[in-house]
Amino acid sequence: QYFSQIFIFTIDDQFSIAVDANGKAHITYSSRNGLKYVTNKSGAWIAETIDSSAAYDTRASLSLIENSQPIAFYYDSGTGGGLMYSVRTDAGWVRQTVDEGWLDKSFLHSTSMRVDAAGKAYVAAASYVGALYITNRSGFWEKSLVKPPRNYGEGEAYVSMQLDSNGTPYISFLNELSNDLQLAKMR
Repeated sequence: QYFSQIFIFTIDDQFSIAVDANGKAHITYSSRNGLKYVTNKSGAWIAETIDSSAAYDTRASLSLIENSQPIAFYYDSGTGGGLMYSVRTDAGWVRQTVDEGWLDKSFLHSTSMRVDAAGKAYVAAASYVGALYITNRSGFWEKSLVKPPRNYGEGEAYVSMQLDSNGTPYISFLNELSNDLQLAKMR
């Protein structure tokens, strides 16, 4: 047997998963009632709302700080709008707006996030304006265009990110029209 069914949740859109050192799952998912988080960290499945104003198309990505504290990066297309970063604390989810106008977020396709040993976030995003790189490693949010599209609207559809052993980010992205898979090593 290769897998077992652990639980079933009905979701409306994208999801992201991280597994901690104890083998406990942490999952974000979009629903019509906002961005949700569910975990079995305590032994039972517990669900909570990260952001009730976030609509069902959040394009969320989840990572863990020090292998246990969940953080989510997502697009809030609801009442707040903008690219958001939320950290789970003992008091609940603490949200921070990363950007409200840098890119046309209605064309955001996907995100991928990793966290380094210092708890700094590295985010790759795919959109019609190209492959994007966002990080707070310097203490404030830095944003850059990794690769612009050949023509506007011919952007990147999917993106994935990984940090190497030195903390250097690598971003792979797929152009949705040409199906070209590309890799960028960030500096």
